[in-house]
Amino acid sequence: MPEGYVPRLAGGAEALAAERTVGGRNALLEGAVRVTAVETLASRLLLPAFRALQLGNPEIGIELPAYGRHASLAMREADIAVRLTRFQQHDLGARRIGTMTHGLCASPAYLERHGAPACRGSR
Repeated sequence: MPEGYVPRLAGGAEALAAERTVGGRNALLEGAVRVTAVETLASRLLLPAFRALQLGNPEIGIELPAYGRHASLAMREADIAVRLTRFQQHDLGARRIGTMTHGLCASPAYLERHGAPACRGSR
């Protein structure tokens, strides 16, 4: 590899496959990957997806540490960060992997006591 060259996976799986082919390495995925995400996202969405990934790739070890804060990619506390906000570190690659919607629900008793909001942001 030329001096000063740092491979980046900005192109996703295609870039990884090309790098492995050019470098003469096999396409076997293996090793440990540390992923950081908020607890609800990790337990409800990521863990089931990681289980399916590991069934097909048992050589991959996925670590999902329970931090009470965002782990730092720059400080190498994690390899991958899944955030619910816009990523602010412009020196690292980022890509949107999905969208989430939110809903607000209230019981009939609550609405009877406080009334229904007239519009978004009221009450």
